[in-house]
Amino acid sequence: MTCCIPQRIVLAIMAFLGFTCEYMMRNLLSLAITQIAKKNVTYYQVIEGDVCPSDNNTLTDSGSDSVEGTYEWSEEIQGVILSSFYWGYIVTHIPGGMLVEKLGGKITLLAGIVATSILTLLTPASIIYGGSTLLIINRVIMGLCQGFLYSAVFGLLASWIPLRERTTLGVFVLCGIQFGSILATYLSGVLLQKIDGWDWPFYIYGIVGFIWSLAFAIFCSKDPESNRFITEDEKNYLRKEIGVLERDTNLPSTPFKKILTSVPVWAIIISQTGMDFSFYVMTTDLPKYFADIMRIDVERNGLYSSLPQVLNFFSAMAFGLLSDICINKEYLSVKNTRKLFTSTGIIGLAVCFIMASYSGCDRLQAVLFFSFASGFAGLDNSRINNMDLSPNYAPTIIALVNSCGSIMGILAPIAVGLLTKNSTLLEWRLVFWMVFGILMATGLFYLIFADGKVQSWNDPNRRHNGTIAENGNGHLKHGDSEEELKDNFIKNRF
Repeated sequence: MTCCIPQRIVLAIMAFLGFTCEYMMRNLLSLAITQIAKKNVTYYQVIEGDVCPSDNNTLTDSGSDSVEGTYEWSEEIQGVILSSFYWGYIVTHIPGGMLVEKLGGKITLLAGIVATSILTLLTPASIIYGGSTLLIINRVIMGLCQGFLYSAVFGLLASWIPLRERTTLGVFVLCGIQFGSILATYLSGVLLQKIDGWDWPFYIYGIVGFIWSLAFAIFCSKDPESNRFITEDEKNYLRKEIGVLERDTNLPSTPFKKILTSVPVWAIIISQTGMDFSFYVMTTDLPKYFADIMRIDVERNGLYSSLPQVLNFFSAMAFGLLSDICINKEYLSVKNTRKLFTSTGIIGLAVCFIMASYSGCDRLQAVLFFSFASGFAGLDNSRINNMDLSPNYAPTIIALVNSCGSIMGILAPIAVGLLTKNSTLLEWRLVFWMVFGILMATGLFYLIFADGKVQSWNDPNRRHNGTIAENGNGHLKHGDSEEELKDNFIKNRF
């Protein structure tokens, strides 16, 4: 049975929706916790200008603005709860990447989403029967189950997507992160406002995760050769562009020493730690900023917190397409394309964060600057860069990248909790200056040391008489001579 839609497009759509489900379930708690935990802001703080006037005039005669909640969790405890996901998340990246290299991306991605769906359904029971302790355990286990999902997705993309489509489809897939974050904030805000009970969004998102898992199991495969819906024309096209369609499971052991001593790999890792720190502040703590400082009700909080991700979604798609045009039309080399787009995005993101922090209580201005910041983040090419350096070991590289980035997922909520004990504008401004400094330092490192060439350690088996015999994606091309292969390699990479 064949399908009129190219199967690499089907795979990209399903991977996009997989990221959507993952981030819906991961980030839901960031908004829900504003309704689960009690908070109280004094009138003294309001008149001193440390926080903003209430968005809906809920200030009481006693001089406090209380939002109803059940659990008395301090800002520090909430920071620990929001960071606990990443305690588990960081552990399974590298072993997960190695597992993906052996088993392929399908089974590992499917297992991760199914497990996350189960844990999402169990989250309300964890809170009700175990409070913060059982909730933290639930989140740690969820992190363990999601730690290898990036590796699984990039393993699939490396097997399915040719160079000429890599940035467009790769960025499209990564946009599932923004789309999931949008739903986790805006839709969650609507559900928390309209439905009686903060637990319902957890049940709804868990069921959505199971529906995706069923569709993915039916329609997707680990590589083109094992796909029952693919046409012969598409197979031939992928053979020409990528090479062999079955993933090579007989590669030598992962060259960890060469990967870990590769400066271009470290350029990606360091760049992404900066981007991830800003991302986690944006997705994990921005709802708290709007609730505690801007004092916005939960429905509008969901809307305002989702707008930056909306702009990031469209920005990433547009600039991903523009990146591919620059590479395919040979306006810029792969290396210079990655450097130009990533550096521009990081600088714009950092500046907009600072501008947002000086918006005071002007909610519209703050939301616009946060949205522009997220739009600049859409220029980032560094995460796609791992497939340029090593298609064969892309799962391991992205595992290393995400392991280091996950440290930011642990540090960001804790740092915000420690720096904003009194939830004042000045405390939050210090947070945003911290984000600015981290972004500028990590972006400079990427600008200096990033590369776009396939690294020599990518495929040691495919060398002949000392000459690199591979196409732009690191695989032999069927029917090509060694000279044609070498010329093609040089054209695509230099």
